[in-house]
Amino acid sequence: MRLVRATPSARGTGGAGQEVGSARRGTPTSQRDPRMKPSAVTPSPGFISIAVSDVTRSATFYETYLGAIRDTFDFGPQAVAFVGWPTFAINSARRPDQAPGDAASSTIQLWWRASDAQALFERASGDGVVILTPPFDGPFGRTFTMADPDGHRVTVYEKDQPLFWPPRPS
Repeated sequence: MRLVRATPSARGTGGAGQEVGSARRGTPTSQRDPRMKPSAVTPSPGFISIAVSDVTRSATFYETYLGAIRDTFDFGPQAVAFVGWPTFAINSARRPDQAPGDAASSTIQLWWRASDAQALFERASGDGVVILTPPFDGPFGRTFTMADPDGHRVTVYEKDQPLFWPPRPS
């Protein structure tokens, strides 16, 4: 999207006017990153919404096991948003009578970083949360995967960047 200032000759005549910059906070076109097209979006999601069958049950899961912090804005009974980046929400787009997704074939996987994945695994499995992949040591440190109440795969890991994988022998 371009911002255009109507020039005196363009006012009322349908003329194009003069380009004054990009839509990105008024950045002059000449200063815009050449790799980004004027209509480009951010390089990562700004908001993620997860369809669930029971908003209350799922909100409790994300708060209890993943430390999600509920946004103070009241979105009504059919949605809850959580603060953070990217912001994520759960909504009642999935009907209560609709069968949960098959976590083994889910095409979407959510990843959460934890300071102690093993402790979270022990807590979640002890509470009866479905564990899809037991803990293992991999490129992202201690890692395991569980299913949320609607069958979405949630992988918990400890390290953001696998700088040296596989580990060098000591």
